[in-house]
Amino acid sequence: MNTNYTNTVVGPVRLSRKQSHYINNLLVREALEIAINDFNVNLADYDSRGRGVVDALSFMYAGRTLYAGDLWPHNSVIRLSDGNIRTHFYTIQSLGRHRIDLSIGTFAHESGHMLCRFSDLYDYGKRDGDFEKSSGLGQYCLMSWGDHLNGGKTPAPICAYLRDLIGWCDQEIILNNHDVYEAEHGDYRTVMRFLTGKYNEYFLVENRHQEGLDKHLPDTGLAVYHCDTRGSNEHQDGTPENHYQCALIQADGHFDLESSQRGGDEGDLYASIHGIALSDVTVPNSNEWDGSDSGLVISGIGPSASKIAFRTGATLEDKIVHKNIVADQLIPDDDEAGIESSITIDPAGSLVNIRVKVQISHTYRGDLNVQLVAPSGKIVTLHSGQGGTLDNLALDLDPQSFSPLNEFKGEAIQGPWLLHVRDLWQYDVGRLDTWSLTIEYE
Repeated sequence: MNTNYTNTVVGPVRLSRKQSHYINNLLVREALEIAINDFNVNLADYDSRGRGVVDALSFMYAGRTLYAGDLWPHNSVIRLSDGNIRTHFYTIQSLGRHRIDLSIGTFAHESGHMLCRFSDLYDYGKRDGDFEKSSGLGQYCLMSWGDHLNGGKTPAPICAYLRDLIGWCDQEIILNNHDVYEAEHGDYRTVMRFLTGKYNEYFLVENRHQEGLDKHLPDTGLAVYHCDTRGSNEHQDGTPENHYQCALIQADGHFDLESSQRGGDEGDLYASIHGIALSDVTVPNSNEWDGSDSGLVISGIGPSASKIAFRTGATLEDKIVHKNIVADQLIPDDDEAGIESSITIDPAGSLVNIRVKVQISHTYRGDLNVQLVAPSGKIVTLHSGQGGTLDNLALDLDPQSFSPLNEFKGEAIQGPWLLHVRDLWQYDVGRLDTWSLTIEYE
């Protein structure tokens, strides 16, 4: 199914009052009357279905966007008549002050509401009375913040969730079997879906390589969406009752889109992961909103490219263990001995892949030395003075991003793994807050 949308541009039209007047007085009636009377617009020419109703009207006002009253960019309904033809849907958005301001992003976003009845995939915040800060789908969809990419000149495409919802995708690939798949960038007529036991809840996979309409995204790679047609991107609690309609599972596990006003950053998408990237025990995980295991396992993701290969489904060889600890240990200042925190791994096996996360609060991260010690006694230094005067230390490392961790491959995983943290200089203080291990083994 395709949607072809063509506009006829009329104007410029000069209204009778200053811009400030139209904040509380909708300009649609006056502007449309001028278009009909002075520019000989025949509304019947824009009734493609012969129903006596104009398909769509868009009004663009001069100057920068005013987020106020009736000049706030919006889509709505107005019922005006001219002979046997009446109006219905319309949009309003700004045009800019100069030629350099011209962009299509907001126009495309509001047209998405008008033509396809797309919902917004971001949180209104104060506008809806909940005062929560969240970004919804951020810059990864036109109907969230993606209309502002490249200054609005190269807006993001419609995400797979909305394309599928309105029937634009005429090919469906079900990911529930254990198999190798390939996601092609720009294949907007295909949807790749993992089904759960609930008809309204499922996962979608999409290639968001930085090319074409995705060129200006903050990250590149494989996108995994957790979808629930009964959800709402006004709700970001991540609970069975209040959760997104479409959530991007952010690969770095930071949940920035849910907890802040950031529109996305490097680490949101999956790329070049040899082992298991997503399952019920990874961080983030692929559990359903009620906490139950959806069964979705994704591994063997190729590098970001026009085509990205990946594998779904667990095999008998796939084994993974994840443990997290809230250490809450003060780090002694200028002390060679430092502190140790232990995570004990119970199953036996040889390490195939490892991911370690460390969160330290500190007033001068350059003082810190952090080492991970395997049960065999093998040591890998994770941090040694980098960052200088910057506060706090947040590590999220795997062998692909931090090659020294390859030293642990083949190590016996059973037993205590130690995190050794030292502050080697005077004056500044800190605390080991949390750390975690995710180990894939055989």
